[in-house]
Amino acid sequence: MQSAGGVAVNLQQKGDKVLRVRKTFHVVVNPAGASGRTGKVMEELLPKMQQSGQELIVHYSRPDYSIRSIVREVTAGEDPVNLIIVGGDGTLNEAVNGIRDLAKVRLGLLPIGSGNDFARGIGLTTSDPEALAQRILKGEVHRSIDVGEVIYHSAYTMGLKDKAPVPVPEAVGKKIRFLVSAGIGFDAEICHEASVTPVKPLLNRLHLGQGVYILSAIHLIFTSKLIPLTLTLDGGRKVQHYKRDLFTVAMNERYEGGGYQFCPEALDDDGIFHICSANPLRKMIFFMIFPTVPSGKHWRFRKTMRPDAARTLEIKTAAPRWVHQDGETPYMSDHLTIDFLDRRLDLLM
Repeated sequence: MQSAGGVAVNLQQKGDKVLRVRKTFHVVVNPAGASGRTGKVMEELLPKMQQSGQELIVHYSRPDYSIRSIVREVTAGEDPVNLIIVGGDGTLNEAVNGIRDLAKVRLGLLPIGSGNDFARGIGLTTSDPEALAQRILKGEVHRSIDVGEVIYHSAYTMGLKDKAPVPVPEAVGKKIRFLVSAGIGFDAEICHEASVTPVKPLLNRLHLGQGVYILSAIHLIFTSKLIPLTLTLDGGRKVQHYKRDLFTVAMNERYEGGGYQFCPEALDDDGIFHICSANPLRKMIFFMIFPTVPSGKHWRFRKTMRPDAARTLEIKTAAPRWVHQDGETPYMSDHLTIDFLDRRLDLLM
């Protein structure tokens, strides 16, 4: 056993001739992902991955042993780590937030989830996980991407009794990373409702995971509030005041919500967030706009959909609203900042 660039390898030799370099990969699996489909696919895929000859150390998450905890343990040392994440956007987000030092990690993704917006955004196929796994197991860095971060200057959760925001003081100042998008308002409300609805597991089992977002959107458009929002870009270079904001989202990739292309121009390696703000005069126009988003044609509704671009965003709202990072909704907020980390993430695919 020797070390090559800090990554554990085995050198099999015949005389002085090296026959093969064996690399170590930590495979982190969410077996409950997509209502159990992730675990079933991994059962079939793992023996084929083992045929690569690489050293695979497989970690399965449990309710008491999260993806984030696993990744924090795996990346706790000084040596570089090859990570393979098996799951969807939520699993990937948990993993990225568990990485201790991005500079020491090379990450691969087997996108076996319900939304897979990250995979869609970078052009990964979900139809042939075996071919993708073999590509990742070569251990070659193919590209590096920007990593976004939300900083909570205020944080709330929803009260169980009166459904009113309750402050969470210990979360003030908290920083949460993301790869796909971060948003506040309607899109985050959809993500939150979709995560708690009892219908989601059924739709996932039927391979209709996107349906839960559509159902949540239709329900919430009647109850979601339009409230004042102030958007400050790049420390004051530009300030937008919206009186009736439905949602504002910063996109690092083109898609969110299971294939909705809110920002077709978004690139994940240019250090720029593309921003979509929806400010409808009437909420019912949503039913005209929503079907055009997957194709990216919603920009023609210029009076409602407002594009922008910036490296940093500061958002203030008149009342706390749900916030999401890659579809995960830990808190509500009425004041937050969205920025990039200084270090990019290296990808093995």
